[in-house]
Amino acid sequence: MAVKFLVFNDFDGGTITASSEAAGHPVSNITHRWHTRHWRSTGLAAEWIKIDLGAAKDILGLVIKYHNFQAGATVKIQANATDAWGAPTLDFTLTITSEQIVKLWSSAQTFRWWRLLMTDAGNPDGYMRVGRLFGGNTSALSKTFSSQYFYNLIDPSVVIRSSGGQKSSDKKTKYKQMGYAFKGLTAADKIILEAIYEEVGMSEAYFFCENVDDLLVYYVSNISSWEIVDMDTSKERYSLIINMETER
Repeated sequence: MAVKFLVFNDFDGGTITASSEAAGHPVSNITHRWHTRHWRSTGLAAEWIKIDLGAAKDILGLVIKYHNFQAGATVKIQANATDAWGAPTLDFTLTITSEQIVKLWSSAQTFRWWRLLMTDAGNPDGYMRVGRLFGGNTSALSKTFSSQYFYNLIDPSVVIRSSGGQKSSDKKTKYKQMGYAFKGLTAADKIILEAIYEEVGMSEAYFFCENVDDLLVYYVSNISSWEIVDMDTSKERYSLIINMETER
């Protein structure tokens, strides 16, 4: 059960345009870490989001987060060397899954121009929505996580009672907390993890694929801690615990 980190988002650094934008929902919203701050189309047929990366780059992973596509929608990821879409070199129809759509390639797709092409004629909302769009490389480790794993559901809301016994609450967003322990990692794994931590720290959001086979992906709000619990430099072997927090 291999894991992957989807951290370095090349789409964020590209020039992004769209076929249409509903008022208050520009396509620039897809680069915002708050995925509910989304792009919204004005139509339901042949709408697109296009990304010019400026130069060809290796893309190994795609995630569409917080969409409203119905089961009968047709959503394609396309890519080309030029801004011409009559017969794009990559023209792949994505499988519609609720909340987020994930595609991982076994070999890099190296193109400058990318396009998400969408048709959802029966959508009852009257528009199509994309909250967060990831397209970039993926980072894998030589080991999967060990049996040292925890998963908590946390409600940080505060409940107080008045002197008369009436109850009131300060409702806050629920979230998940997950912890993974990796044992026997190599020095190369440590370099990967340090690069990820430098990129996201405790404040930036990214995607973590817990199970590549099932495309089980979490949008991680932040890393609460990375802790190397054992290090044997003579053998270049490491043990690491990573704690993550994500929306429930």
